[in-house]
Amino acid sequence: MKKNFDEFIGNLQSSIKNYEYFVNWEKVFSNKDDVEIMLNTLNYILGKDNLEIEFKKLFDFDKKIVKVLPLLLAVREKNLDIFDESKNSYDQIDFINIDSDYKKYYNFIKKTGLIKIFSKSGVKNLVDYALGIEVGLESNGRKNRGGVLMENLVEGHVKKTLSKQGFYIFKTSFIKKNVG
Repeated sequence: MKKNFDEFIGNLQSSIKNYEYFVNWEKVFSNKDDVEIMLNTLNYILGKDNLEIEFKKLFDFDKKIVKVLPLLLAVREKNLDIFDESKNSYDQIDFINIDSDYKKYYNFIKKTGLIKIFSKSGVKNLVDYALGIEVGLESNGRKNRGGVLMENLVEGHVKKTLSKQGFYIFKTSFIKKNVG
């Protein structure tokens, strides 16, 4: 048994990462492309002196611009229930069915701290900023890719070992149910 364990340990690789492991660029750029027009529209208010007035102008022009606000916080949810300690209640903010009151969304920008990225010392381009967020959000995908890489690696070793013994394995198999 000791010999088999030593042999097993001796065959371990230092890493399972390949070059595709790090970032799914196709997905990142696709997600960015889906919101690029709204982000470029919001670029208009970056660094403005009176952000609230400029935000209201943009909101009145096209309310859809608020749909990208959660993304700027690295959040995929589009309906948020946020506990407001000062009111001891929840604010419900819907980024799909947009409320006509711009203040709800402007307060979201202020209270979440997004106002800092819109200030003069904030970011210079929301599209580039969102691209960085998308790369960061891809870390969950990386976990999945790591699992698939390990599955493939183990499968190769198991197949090689079992084929010497005259066995064959199937990676995935499905049982078909008879519906009657």
